[in-house]
Amino acid sequence: MNALQKINNRPDSFYFQKKDAREDTEYLKSRFNEIKQSTQDIQEDVKKYLNYCTAEKLHIDKSAVLASKKTISNVFKVLDSMKDINLDPLLPVVDYSKLVTELLQKYRALLHAVLSASLILDWRSPSYNQSIDAMFFTLNCQNNTEINYNRYRSARLSNLENHLTNIFSLDTTQNKLLMTSSGMAAYNLIESYLIRYVLKSNDIVLIPHYIYFETYEQISRLPMVKIERSNTYDATKIYELILNKKPRVVFLDPVTNTSELRMVNIEKIIEQLETQIFEDDIYLVIDGSMISGELLPFSKLKNEKIKILYYDSCSKYLQLGLDISMGGLVVIPAPISKIISRLRTNTGTIMYDNSVSSFPIYSLKIYKQRMKRFTRNAILIGKTIEEEKMLSSVVQVNYPLLKSHPDYLLAKKYDSNGAILTFSFSDPLLNERNSLNKFINIALSLAKKQEISLVKGLSFGFSLPRIFASSARPENNNALPYLRLSVGDRSYCETKLLANILLEAFKIHTNHTKSRSQIKNKIHGIKNTKI
Repeated sequence: MNALQKINNRPDSFYFQKKDAREDTEYLKSRFNEIKQSTQDIQEDVKKYLNYCTAEKLHIDKSAVLASKKTISNVFKVLDSMKDINLDPLLPVVDYSKLVTELLQKYRALLHAVLSASLILDWRSPSYNQSIDAMFFTLNCQNNTEINYNRYRSARLSNLENHLTNIFSLDTTQNKLLMTSSGMAAYNLIESYLIRYVLKSNDIVLIPHYIYFETYEQISRLPMVKIERSNTYDATKIYELILNKKPRVVFLDPVTNTSELRMVNIEKIIEQLETQIFEDDIYLVIDGSMISGELLPFSKLKNEKIKILYYDSCSKYLQLGLDISMGGLVVIPAPISKIISRLRTNTGTIMYDNSVSSFPIYSLKIYKQRMKRFTRNAILIGKTIEEEKMLSSVVQVNYPLLKSHPDYLLAKKYDSNGAILTFSFSDPLLNERNSLNKFINIALSLAKKQEISLVKGLSFGFSLPRIFASSARPENNNALPYLRLSVGDRSYCETKLLANILLEAFKIHTNHTKSRSQIKNKIHGIKNTKI
């Protein structure tokens, strides 16, 4: 039974709120357990550092040791004060929401503290050996045969990469996961490889549908390649384009970052391509940021000519919406991993330790549970607005798992379709940026009165719902904006209240604009009346 069926079959809010309270309790406990484990690891590293310096008769960094110990002590004090997390589903919605928000804020603050404790003794280019003064923290850099330089890699980074490799069940004989400093750094790492090792003069790069505007800016300005563009999301048509155009590189997104949120059946395209004989390798560049993790792991390819270069912006879902630092990852074929790893070093696109140390560690169950919550909440809000008769001809709601969406059947294949809902209006006046911002102000005002959280801002994947007047091409002032909501991972009852608030905001805004439009038309009619 999918999320939509559950909502339709269980109208009693308490059932969902009770389930959410259990999941939220598990989630928050896992977050604070992670903090505890990380802090214990740092404490152990400090102990090893001090023992090593004593044995080698080295002068320690006393100020840094004191600051690290003090931070560790403070973290443990906070953790001791909150051992018994047990969220009550019977709490009033506002009180429940405030409690969850406060606990998440404590978790985020503790992550910052852990980051500080882990780095204050460390160096980005630690020493290998020394006479009397310590310029290192973790002992793995001592007498190391590799380069001690954070741009090359670190033990922390390797641990995180191994963790995410295990989370997404990647076969390391087939694929290699590498972390980068941002989502765009991940793309630029892939592009750097394509430029230096794949693309030749007049090679064709096929872009069959919309791709993220910054990615398009990059690839479209390469002088030596020919860009072939189309506007189709149909897997068979894309497959036929590949056969006809014979591109060296093809860009594919499972869900497009546009108002329509169109989907592409990438698995079907790959299955069709596997039956073909290619003279040269063909590279499929896939941006998985909109539904992080849903395409991983890839099935083992039978056709060795097909190469998948996958990338993802970790700043959205993979960092649990904490927004502490930027991050990205690539998943690339194992045989070229050494080349791409070296390019990551040379281009400085690696994820540095300050980002690694604040990256949350979680189980696949915890991650999937949160992603499913986004899907449930998006359906709940989408259905609430879509089913309002007085708005049905005024507001178009877009989410792949709504039956009105053209890619509904494809969307059902995935556990989650992400957190983004978009809205567009039939009246062109309402789709102007100023009008969209007026709607947002109405929604924020109503949410404030009801004490329900809603924030205005770009990006997505946060715990709190976030709304923004977005655009597929923000650099183009003439590009039509649209209303985008990141639904948040809040409880059922809070999300239901938010849905009702947005519903009321749509009614107020559309009625106001309708009246204004009618007055405008009357004035226009009077002016043009012949006497």
